[in-house]
Amino acid sequence: MQLPLQKKSLLQKIIQVGSFTLLSRFFGIIREGLQARYLGVGAMSDAFITAFKIPNFFRKIFAEGALSASFIPEFVKLIRDNKKDAACRFLTTAFLFFEGIVLLLTFLVFFFTTPLVKLIAPGFSPEQVMLTAPYLKIVFPFLFFISSAALLAGALQSINHFIIPSAASVVLNIVYVSSLLLCHKYSLNPEYLCVGIVLGGFLNFVIHIWMYYRLGLYFAWFNKESFEHLKIMLQRFLPFLLGASIIEINLFIDTSIGSYLPKGEITLLYYAMRYAQIPLGIFSIALSTVLLPYFSRIALYAKNRFHFYLLEVSKLISWVIIPMMLFLMFTSRQIFALIMLKDRGTVEQITKAGYLLVILSSGLLIFSLHRSVINILYALKDAWTPTWTTILATTCNFIGNIIGFWYAGVYGIACSTVMSSTISLIACLYVLHTKHKIYFAFKHYLQFLYGLSAQVALGVFLFLTCFYGILMLCSKSWLHHAILHGQLYWVVTCPLFGMIMVMLFLLRKKFGITLYFVDFH
Repeated sequence: MQLPLQKKSLLQKIIQVGSFTLLSRFFGIIREGLQARYLGVGAMSDAFITAFKIPNFFRKIFAEGALSASFIPEFVKLIRDNKKDAACRFLTTAFLFFEGIVLLLTFLVFFFTTPLVKLIAPGFSPEQVMLTAPYLKIVFPFLFFISSAALLAGALQSINHFIIPSAASVVLNIVYVSSLLLCHKYSLNPEYLCVGIVLGGFLNFVIHIWMYYRLGLYFAWFNKESFEHLKIMLQRFLPFLLGASIIEINLFIDTSIGSYLPKGEITLLYYAMRYAQIPLGIFSIALSTVLLPYFSRIALYAKNRFHFYLLEVSKLISWVIIPMMLFLMFTSRQIFALIMLKDRGTVEQITKAGYLLVILSSGLLIFSLHRSVINILYALKDAWTPTWTTILATTCNFIGNIIGFWYAGVYGIACSTVMSSTISLIACLYVLHTKHKIYFAFKHYLQFLYGLSAQVALGVFLFLTCFYGILMLCSKSWLHHAILHGQLYWVVTCPLFGMIMVMLFLLRKKFGITLYFVDFH
């Protein structure tokens, strides 16, 4: 049942997951553009985004974060020991326990919707609260289906099957986009969009359970042994619940404090973060998804190799994320002027959203490295380090949000998110070194960054030279205006960025760059 996952197959799994995630993000871009056109930028968009963010928050913290991190190592151990029946009974027990809690949570949200909205968004006016409450009631059951799918996805990933967990997100986005198209075409109330989101979650669950049975796994009645495994899982889960994802916790705080901002600015911050998360979804989250079961096996067999893997994963993340970060910064204003807020946003809103994306993009490397370091701690079954580092970072974020909100408004909130994630990363690296004796090879990493800086500098020079060279060649034609202010902008910039990335990949060894998970020979 347990399949080997070597260096080459690990990269293949990352590419596999990343490809589906790229497709999902493509539909996500369409989704955000349609949503901006459908809801606009104002009180209604703030209400819908806040309502949807609540189950999504629990999804990323409770389901996909803490649940996966505490479940996968225990399931991997049972599969490794050829205890398939025990593994299936363990999953059944965990499923009944956690989904029972989710159903109870859904029940409470349904009957206490208005107080919850006031707690989450204390700055909302009574009219905004009245808008948000019905959306939340309808969309919250999405959490039950998506958390059920997340638990099944953990079982699939434990036996190195990543296709369905990745492809299911594509299905979810397709349903979301279809719902937006219908709502926009027939001028339907956003409540119908909430129904479509719940339907997408249901289909996501159905796809996972179908593959779960097809791979020979099954549900079996719990017994004393399965309760023992659940007990072990819960010992990790409770602290993981706080330490699962600093980004999502910080964004949740951002929303609460952001509710005091002028109408529409929560929407701008949300859209900026959605685009900043595209590189995270395409690569970093795909990498983290594959690495968790991989690191869980390393923790069992070769713990002393974590020094090496921490360095190599950091190098791979940096090599991919830094160019993506710079590309997002370069195109930040055009993303909102040509896609998100075209014909729906003011010049001021477009400019503000562009600056927000620049700020959040500056933290992409920190966000990505943090996910991988947290995975090592999860694999080492260190539940408390992510907890106290998250508490530290969240406290810093809360203070930073208040100070930033006072002096810089929505920009201060965005800066605080990056700052708090940086603090959490530093704290996690410190604990890895002092508690687990796993050091980060800063000297080797700095040598790598020296070569990468030269590569990136060459890439930036070539990109700007080619882009502005094309503009000069078209300076006296309609193409000049179409490239700067129309969709031809993407026809020029995206292929140009892709070609430069390929060139940098082929020339990496000329700059002294070696990537363990890429260089097989």
